[in-house]
Amino acid sequence: MIFCFFVFYSSLCFAKLGIEEFGAVGEAFDPNIHNAVLHIEDEAYGDGEIVRNMPTVVDGTITVTTATDEQDFTNTDVSLREAFFTANMLGATKIVFADGLTEITLNKQIAFNSLVGVTLTVDGGSDIIIKGAGTDRLLNYGGSGTLMLTNMTLDGSNANVSNGGIIYASTTGKLQIADVTIQNGSATGSGGAIYANKVVLDMDHVIFQDNKAASGGALYINANTKIDLNDVSFLNNTATADGGAVYL
Repeated sequence: MIFCFFVFYSSLCFAKLGIEEFGAVGEAFDPNIHNAVLHIEDEAYGDGEIVRNMPTVVDGTITVTTATDEQDFTNTDVSLREAFFTANMLGATKIVFADGLTEITLNKQIAFNSLVGVTLTVDGGSDIIIKGAGTDRLLNYGGSGTLMLTNMTLDGSNANVSNGGIIYASTTGKLQIADVTIQNGSATGSGGAIYANKVVLDMDHVIFQDNKAASGGALYINANTKIDLNDVSFLNNTATADGGAVYL
């Protein structure tokens, strides 16, 4: 039986203990110096080999370094999907993007549940476009904490999902969106760009454009949703039934 190990590091946690992080994929696992989250059985790897590392957190921040949509942790690159996947367990409060990254295409939605009392900010630095491949929405958001999306463009590339063409938010938490353009979302049901249910939705300086749905071409607000909109523009959003821009 071959055992391989999944090792994670958090610079923030280790620094507080005066511990330096080390060890890389391909190295031998040493229980005297390494800490494994779990082991896997895979004949493709050597016995006791480190096969996956989770992203490093520096001062509470994970930096996305690749446009590739992956979640395998087998290299030093950090994808947006990997950053979201590990944010809660590594205690991250911010996701940023490396210089030179301008566009990321997601092949399927990212599902993220925020933790109560914790705010995770995803800051695109005004340069990043997060784009769908045309087969799914970008984000399915749940949980009881706060997710902040800022300084980016969210482009659904007209993925024709049932509800929430770009973001589906059904949660008791808070979703904050600031300085963001949300475009090219499509839903056969409700919310061409965003479907909001029970969530606290705060938006500031947001542009919705070229989104479409049956109800709520850009934004569908369901029962028990609290909204605060400031400087929000709706351009060329359409609905085949009700609410070309917004359905309340």
